[in-house]
Amino acid sequence: MKQCIVFLGKTGSGKDTQADLLCKKYRVEIIRLGDLVRKRAEHDQVVNDQIKHGELVKDSIVDGLLKEQIASLHDDTIFVSDGYPRHLAQAHTLSEYLHEALAELVAVVYFDVSDSDVRLRLQLRSREDDAPDAILERLSEFHEFTEPVIEHFRNQNSEVFIKIDASKSPDEIFMQLEQELNKKLNLPKK
Repeated sequence: MKQCIVFLGKTGSGKDTQADLLCKKYRVEIIRLGDLVRKRAEHDQVVNDQIKHGELVKDSIVDGLLKEQIASLHDDTIFVSDGYPRHLAQAHTLSEYLHEALAELVAVVYFDVSDSDVRLRLQLRSREDDAPDAILERLSEFHEFTEPVIEHFRNQNSEVFIKIDASKSPDEIFMQLEQELNKKLNLPKK
């Protein structure tokens, strides 16, 4: 059976770094919605414009990309959904897709970090979609849309919910992540 780990957190909270560390050490796949959307933007001007302005891409596009990715995985795959769901409707869509794919939600990891830490971190990385206005827009959307998703999982799926202090160093965060995930599932080493 496929097993899903959801990574939630603000842009710049370290989700990508932690997903990479997890994949390096364990047989875990990553579905990075941000990467899939950026790839789509290469040949879709509307999506490209939305990204440049820090806007969220339409659900119909993002949902379709996620569904394709989940369906393409082998039956015994453990995978991380990084960057999805971003709002409550997507949380319900994810549940549907997991059910259809005979996959189980085994962990929801929330990387908790302050807005000021995020702004500082993002100033240090130089990506086209990290302009100050775009960062503020994404933080605002996180507070409005994603915080209710975190509460939803904390309340509805408390047995799989994990909160990580993402203000620490990447190594400290990873140690925390490993300890917590190993309580929920058996991570297969590479």
